[in-house]
Amino acid sequence: MKLRLNFLNNNFILINVFDENTAWFKFFQNLKNNNQYFPTVSTKSICYHIHKLDISYATRLKDLLVNFLKNDNKPISVFSKLNTSHITRLEDAWLNIKQNTEYLKSQNFKIPYELPEEFNYDQALLNTIHRFFTYNSTWALSGCQYDMSGNTPFNCLDVPNPFDESFVLKDLKSFFTAINNLNVAVHDLEMTCTTVNKESVLQITKGNKMFVIDAKNHHNFTNDGWFGIGNTLDEFQKSYVVNYPNVVLSEEIQGKSYLRAFIDNDDPTKLDITGRYGSYGGFFIDAHQHRKEIYQSQKFNDWLESYGLKKENLLLECPLGQVIDSSLPLTDLDAGEFISIDFIDD
Repeated sequence: MKLRLNFLNNNFILINVFDENTAWFKFFQNLKNNNQYFPTVSTKSICYHIHKLDISYATRLKDLLVNFLKNDNKPISVFSKLNTSHITRLEDAWLNIKQNTEYLKSQNFKIPYELPEEFNYDQALLNTIHRFFTYNSTWALSGCQYDMSGNTPFNCLDVPNPFDESFVLKDLKSFFTAINNLNVAVHDLEMTCTTVNKESVLQITKGNKMFVIDAKNHHNFTNDGWFGIGNTLDEFQKSYVVNYPNVVLSEEIQGKSYLRAFIDNDDPTKLDITGRYGSYGGFFIDAHQHRKEIYQSQKFNDWLESYGLKKENLLLECPLGQVIDSSLPLTDLDAGEFISIDFIDD
């Protein structure tokens, strides 16, 4: 089985799909044949760090930049728009966390974290809020009869909340909205945070990027485009560290991957740090093999050892395949010139 990514000017990437992924291959091949699989290709780094912006100062800076827009200086105008957009995103993210936390408190929910008045760039706080989202969303989905399409009524069962056993859920839709807003805001803000582990990853990646193949069909949040894996590939995922293949399933998981937990200096023993249990058809092509370098680093293995873990026993990545040919070096291909993907049966 092969996947061929086609680009302009007859450029291509050819991927050998491992036999263990036959069911995945057939599932998304069928979706493509039925015009239900439309992946896009982009590039991004494994992690980013935007230097700290004090939000109260940023607000004053934004006002100053907006004043420049009154002038007819186009270069300044473009610069101002870029900066005000970024600052507004950070302001909105922190405001979302505060407002949605207050909403949950108004529902008599005992919140397991305290918020400072201004965001303090503390990744540990974001880790706590993110875990609050993952545990609560899992609780609500498993404890309530709920169709992911949203077309069926909510029917909650009598399952105690993992953070507040006395909490009574009265409006599941508003509850999901609130915790999802927290999740989105966390991901916006964590780009401004740093940890010693993130610094080590940034030293490895040096701004280099990987190919991200994203299946658009997952944006409707229904089960139609979801391929469930369960635990059938657990041993296969553990085998990743044998050869470190450069094509892996993307992180379409409820919580965090071990790699993301490492970057965030999170606790890898928590229940929401997992391998891959399903896929919407997305995958990564690690053009620089940075994942291999990170997983072999002393910093990563010391971090695991501090929690009594070894990488050989963990579901670090789900190998999809290996790039076996390309018209140009992977680093020379332009994701913006992607045209289509072909599923090729052997």
